[in-house]
Amino acid sequence: MKEPRIYVGTFAKYNAGNLDGRWLEMRDFENAEDFYLAARALHSDEVDPELMFSDAENIPARMISESYLSDAFFDWMELSPREREVVEVYCENVYDREDRFDWILENCLGVYDDKADWAEEFLLSTDMVPKSLVGYVDYDKYARDAEWNGDMIFVRRNGHTYAFNNA
Repeated sequence: MKEPRIYVGTFAKYNAGNLDGRWLEMRDFENAEDFYLAARALHSDEVDPELMFSDAENIPARMISESYLSDAFFDWMELSPREREVVEVYCENVYDREDRFDWILENCLGVYDDKADWAEEFLLSTDMVPKSLVGYVDYDKYARDAEWNGDMIFVRRNGHTYAFNNA
């Protein structure tokens, strides 16, 4: 996963037709205070720069806008790349719980090729299906029913299915 970065300009410069700014690599900052100090220093030619985030890369869309960076962003940065991906998938497709990373990660049951793969793994690991009936179970229908009942949430992204416990 590529590292997050933000192109920081100011609204005053933008309104004057000037796109002056610079990409700031977010791994260079320990917290929001450090980031905002560097961003304001970058535009020290203005008395009170109103920062504008013209572009961002590798940051969940719900965590940033042109004038907003989520308080949870630096907590998200501390997660492993795999954990970041799971949180991003959940927040952008299911519900914005960016302040509850622990809950999202606890309730992600895994990443599968499809819903049926989750159902097969689940049913076999819980011994709900006797070995003699394994070949007769319709795993697609079981997964569909688990989703319709509200017990499971499945998100399809980049050819993979993320399974979240919703019970």
